[in-house]
Amino acid sequence: MGYEDFNALYPIHKSYARPGQAAPLRIAVNLLLTCRAVYLETFLVPFQANPMVVFDGHPDVVPPGNPLQCTPSNLRLCRKLRPWQFANITSVDMSVQQFMLEGGSIERVSRLSGNKGRHEGHEARGFTLAGYASFGPAKEAITPVGEITLRPGAGPIDPHDALRLEPMINVTDRRETSAAMLEGYEARKEGREPDFDLDEFEKQGRWGMQFAEYWPDLQTLELVLETYVAKENQLDSVVKCAKLWTFPLNDGKQLEWNGKQESSVRWCGAGEYSYDSELGMDWLIDQAHAHKSRGTDTPVTQWRPTTSDEANTEPAQEFVMKSLIFTRRRSVDATVSLDV
Repeated sequence: MGYEDFNALYPIHKSYARPGQAAPLRIAVNLLLTCRAVYLETFLVPFQANPMVVFDGHPDVVPPGNPLQCTPSNLRLCRKLRPWQFANITSVDMSVQQFMLEGGSIERVSRLSGNKGRHEGHEARGFTLAGYASFGPAKEAITPVGEITLRPGAGPIDPHDALRLEPMINVTDRRETSAAMLEGYEARKEGREPDFDLDEFEKQGRWGMQFAEYWPDLQTLELVLETYVAKENQLDSVVKCAKLWTFPLNDGKQLEWNGKQESSVRWCGAGEYSYDSELGMDWLIDQAHAHKSRGTDTPVTQWRPTTSDEANTEPAQEFVMKSLIFTRRRSVDATVSLDV
C-alpha cells in the first residue's frame, strides 16, 4: 500500500498539504524483491491496491512527486506506467474543484482512466497523442471503485455565499443562491426527482447524469466534501441534501447513499495561504475563531508531525471534511430511509 514519507514533509503553507497529503506518497515494493516466488505472487498488488490519483483543478493543489498521479493538463506520471501496469489499476481517487466538477470532470477523468475500454473488456494499449488512455479489444473487464474529493470552500470564492451543490443542474450558482439545492431536496423528500426547467443544452451538462456513460461499472462512490470549519453548518446542509441524491447507471441500476452516518474529519492547516488576500483578512480572522463558539464533537486530527519551526507560528486555519458513501443498487431496491 502507499504511505506518506514523513522524512520529506511538504511545507504546511502549501495548499496541497492536507490530511493524506502531508508528504510525498511512496509505494512499498520491498516485498517483491525478496525472491522470484514472492514476486510472481505479488507483482500486481501495488497497482490493484493503490488508486490512480487525478487532480482536476488549479496546478497549485497538486502535490509533487507522487506515483500513480496525473492531471488532465499533466499526464507525465501515468505515462511512465507500462500498459499492463495501468490496466491493473482498479480504483480512482479524484480531487476536483466544484466549478470543474460542474464543467466536465466526470468525462475527463474517465478518459484518463480508460473506463469505457475497461467496461467493454478491452486491454490497455498505452496512451493516445492527446494523452488519454488507449484500450483495444481483448480480455477481462475491471470493476472500478471511485472517490471524489470536492473542496467547495477551499479556494478564492466569496466567503459570504452559502455553499451549495446539486448534481442535476450543471452549474449550482445559476440562481446565485442555494435555492436550487434546497428545491431538489424538498422534491426528493416527496419521492420525485426535481424539475429545474432546463433546456436541452443545460441537461447535457448535469454532472450527476454522467456516471452512466463514463463510469458504467462503478460499484462504490465516496464523496468527500471540504470547507472552512466556520462554514460547517453550511456544509451540513449540503450533506443533508446529498443523502437523497441518486446517480443513474445502466441496466436499471443507480448509486444511492448507503444509509450510514457521514464520517467527519477536522484538521488544522497553515495560518495563511496564497489565496487569503482574495478572501479578505477580516473574514479570515473571524473564521479562525468561529469554531471556538461552535460546539463540535469532532476532534482535530493529527495529520502530520509538528516541526520545530512551526511551534511559534500564527494560529492555524481549521477545515472540516465530511464524506458519504454511495453504492450500486437496483433502482427499485430503494431501501434508504428518507427521514434525514
